[in-house]
Parts: sequence; structure tokens; C-alpha cells
Amino acid sequence: MKRKFILFLLSVLILMCFCGCSSNSFKKISSEINKITVQITNTSVQPSGTNYSIKLTNGSSYTIIQNSLYLSYPIKITNGRVQNECKVEAKLNKLNIKPGEIVNLHAFFPIENYDGNNKLDKEHLQYEINGFISKLSQENHFEKSGDVLQ
Repeated sequence: MKRKFILFLLSVLILMCFCGCSSNSFKKISSEINKITVQITNTSVQPSGTNYSIKLTNGSSYTIIQNSLYLSYPIKITNGRVQNECKVEAKLNKLNIKPGEIVNLHAFFPIENYDGNNKLDKEHLQYEINGFISKLSQENHFEKSGDVLQ
């Protein structure tokens, strides 16, 4: 009986150690992901739509692997705005973006996607980026979204 109790306590201690370690690792990666920024460098309104030049900066200390960057106009609601599921994928992306590297991307919104739709907030462009940090594994998958810096 005493032996089972000791084994139970050891199991709990080992589990607590693993949880504590993964929590610290998650916090570190989470703070690194916050160092990835998306900024509009140029906006060109054309008769067929709006073209955006975008600067994606990897300010983290990890390589971003196989990322995708999407832009959208949020949907206005009574008490704010919500994310729009209709997104445009940025072009000219790189497979691996090293720490400190800046990648220049482009995104085009056809006028049919927004013209005459007063429910879209065209003043607050939003982004969504997803990919992997450091290596291609499920544990290193990340997603981040927010307002694009102007």
C-alpha cells in the first residue's frame, strides 16, 4: 500500500514538472510570436480594386516556416467589429523567414469584394498569419491576427 502511494506521488510530481516546463516554453514562444509584425507600406486604389504593399517583419528569434498571410476588412456590428471570413491571401511570400528578416508582400482586393458594402470597415484592415515556429511540427504551429499597422 505504501509503495503504491509513493508511486502515485512520484507520478504526480513528474506530471507537474512536465506541465510546468511546457507552460514556460509556451509563454516564451507566445512572446516571440508577438514580435512578428505586419505593416502596410503603400495603398493603391485602382478602378478594379485596392492593392496593398505589405511589410512582414520577423522580429522573433525563430525562423518562421511555411506561413500564410491573409488580409480582410472586418465586419461592423452594433458594438464594434468582428473578423471577416472572406480573406485575401498575400502574394510573394517566402517558405522560411529568418529572425530579423523583412519580406515585402502584395495583396489585391477586387472592387467586387467591398464596393457598396457599408457593413465592412475599410478603415481598419486586419491580418491573419499562420505557420510554424522553428520547425515543421504540430507543437510549433501558430496563428496570430490583429489590426494591420498603417
